[in-house]
Amino acid sequence: MDYDIGDLMDTGAAVSLTIFRPSEDQAVLVVAAADTDAVEAKLRPQLGELLCVVASRWTRVKFDEVRAYLNERWEQWNLFELGETSSEDGQARTEAKLTSVTPEIAAWAASLPSGIVAFDPWLRHAIRQPSDP
Repeated sequence: MDYDIGDLMDTGAAVSLTIFRPSEDQAVLVVAAADTDAVEAKLRPQLGELLCVVASRWTRVKFDEVRAYLNERWEQWNLFELGETSSEDGQARTEAKLTSVTPEIAAWAASLPSGIVAFDPWLRHAIRQPSDP
């Protein structure tokens, strides 16, 4: 895909950009947008039907605050990887790999908009199967 996003990310009009592939030979740019009109005006003439704009559930500022908060607690919370991705509905999401989700981390995450962060702990509680003694 060839497109120019201009200052959409810098201004916060676009929160995230993701290329979805609905088929082997088709690509669609999905933009989670805080300002859908600005994104449409800039990208629709370039991409036509290859553009899908969804209203972002949070601003880029809020998204960046979440990542900054996690970075500040990198050692304290035993984080070992942070990344930005998009959910299946095109929303921006921070993914954090860490040792375990403590009650402190869970309480903080519960105060955030649903879906803005996802944790992938490598230590998890074992799930007992009905046949376990």
